[in-house]
Amino acid sequence: MSPHTPILPHYKTQEILIRAAEQKTLPYVKAPHLLFLDEHNVLIAYKRGTRHNTEPAADWEMFRYNPTTGTISDRKIVAHLDGFTIQNGEFVRFANGDIGLYVDPHFPNSKDKFGLLAYRSSDNGVHFEGGEKLGPINGTEYVYAFESLTEGETTYMLLTPYRHYRKNSPNVDVIRSDDNGKSWQFVANLTKAFGNAPINETSFLRYEDGYIFNTRGLDGIQRMHVTDRSFRTIREVNLTQTYNFIRAQIGRPRLFERDGGYYFIGRNAIESIRGMKLCLFKFDPESLEILSYAILDNYEGAVVPDGYYATPYFITRAGKVSFNVITYKSLHRRESPPDLIRLEFKWDELR
Repeated sequence: MSPHTPILPHYKTQEILIRAAEQKTLPYVKAPHLLFLDEHNVLIAYKRGTRHNTEPAADWEMFRYNPTTGTISDRKIVAHLDGFTIQNGEFVRFANGDIGLYVDPHFPNSKDKFGLLAYRSSDNGVHFEGGEKLGPINGTEYVYAFESLTEGETTYMLLTPYRHYRKNSPNVDVIRSDDNGKSWQFVANLTKAFGNAPINETSFLRYEDGYIFNTRGLDGIQRMHVTDRSFRTIREVNLTQTYNFIRAQIGRPRLFERDGGYYFIGRNAIESIRGMKLCLFKFDPESLEILSYAILDNYEGAVVPDGYYATPYFITRAGKVSFNVITYKSLHRRESPPDLIRLEFKWDELR
């Protein structure tokens, strides 16, 4: 199949995990992130507010989802700061088994940021404690954590320096911890490594002796990069220029590897809000060529004003692998509160 012809999965189920219309307060649920613990436990966390951003206040909420029974339990607020909007959050799994949660508070009714807050769980996500500022690392204050990767005793995390955010000059750094998040140190400036590309939301994974990155550029360009272990660029491609089915940035891309294949998932705004779709892309890790792509949601072209930041997980039932995605979606109006949804597909149809 040509990579320009999308895969439209025959099998698809949708489950609404949180219905916006049923929320008495803070109905705007968005930007979910998950941590897969085992086949019976998935932690799902997300923003609870009143609109997409710049609202008076918002919290970061979480629940435990059981993929086997389809049940939700232990729903609670895990991050709160009086008078602030918590806009983004990211789980980190450390080498000792602890779970970190790093959230990104904004000042009320503003896009200006407070600085990352760090929470920690030592009991597999049952309780989270902390809430202190991460604080400066090598003199730099950070906001908006994108993703983490733990290898041996070392955890790497991608995030944005506050000084670059204030100047509206997109930048992404790599930091590392060798003591399970108790202390961090600066490793690399990815923006500089990638030719000063104005990158924002970034995903990465290990590949051979280096890393693969997928970066959302605020210049309207989606890029992929391969680096060595010191985060020096080896090769890169401009996906937006090469493929007419990627016409703008992929919102909140997530890279992953499965069954020897390499993939990324994210919001693909092909034709403004009417064409906003959730897509899965398969690529060659050597050439960075797109091998195929699937439209997972909205192939009919409905107006989706907000949605499709997404994280996936896999479940095997009776020997068959299912591909699950936790995401969010609103319809028709920009400030229409989204629902938090789970989509399920047969992996054999997508891989």
